[in-house]
Amino acid sequence: MRTALEPPLRALTWLVLGGWVGVLLFFPLVVAPAILRATADLGSPEAGARLVAEVLIPLEYAGVAAGAILAALAAVRRLGPALVLLPLLLGGTALAAHLFVTREMGRIRTAALGAAPDPALTERYFRMHRLSRRLYTAIGAGALVFAAGLVAREMRAPARRNVQ
Repeated sequence: MRTALEPPLRALTWLVLGGWVGVLLFFPLVVAPAILRATADLGSPEAGARLVAEVLIPLEYAGVAAGAILAALAAVRRLGPALVLLPLLLGGTALAAHLFVTREMGRIRTAALGAAPDPALTERYFRMHRLSRRLYTAIGAGALVFAAGLVAREMRAPARRNVQ
């Protein structure tokens, strides 16, 4: 697409992608560990897990939105089917993680991590936590693949001068 809208659409694409990748890195590397360290003094792993979930859930919805927005931008910018489908797949994975992993972890959290934890539910909780980490690692890797595809696509595009 070679119109006057291309520069702002390009900027918006990178802004949404940068925000998404930033969250995908900042939450597991800074936010979640800080919450768990701070709540460890309370002697309740359940409190830390609950607080982490309270932060994670809006970020999951933001991931779904980011995937849809990036797909729409890629379609409008005619970046090709791979760059349209990949963010849809990543946003769909974030939605599935929320619906089938995070919600289940929330449902069993007290029984798994509370004052009298059920060993079977504790095992299930941590198994689901490992799955959640793998899903978000895959989403982050996919977002970086999208970024690489975007860079490659933009490098192949002819220089845009005197767009009116």
